[in-house]
Amino acid sequence: MSREPTLNELIGDDATGAEREQLQRVHEMLLEAGPPPEISADLEKGPTLAMTLSRKPRRRPRAMILLAAALLVGLVFFAGYSVRSNKNASGPVEKPLMAAALKGTSFAPDAQGTIQVWSDTDGNGNWPMTLRVVGLPKLPPHNVYEV
Repeated sequence: MSREPTLNELIGDDATGAEREQLQRVHEMLLEAGPPPEISADLEKGPTLAMTLSRKPRRRPRAMILLAAALLVGLVFFAGYSVRSNKNASGPVEKPLMAAALKGTSFAPDAQGTIQVWSDTDGNGNWPMTLRVVGLPKLPPHNVYEV
């Protein structure tokens, strides 16, 4: 009959105090649990080639999520491109009634721009305009340019 080794025989006098008490508790739990069961003959043989080849591949959720995200991005890009292409191809392009080039003033000599006046589409005397300007000086916070 074999005797179980004591904690002192296993670790000597290296551990003291709280560390030794913790090791003593763990040692007692291991002795109480006993040795692990013997491995079965089937497990000891290991997997066969047939077992390995018949395994179904695992699906990786992360890869599926990345694939779905990539498809979604492609779909959104394609939809946006299609809408933009259809918008440009939908009939003749409307021309402004009047267009003028704008030049800078003494306040902003490098500024330039264009203004386009479109037809009165709502019939109420509102003439839509498109104003594009570049080269204006940056204004202090909470200030805006007015037309």
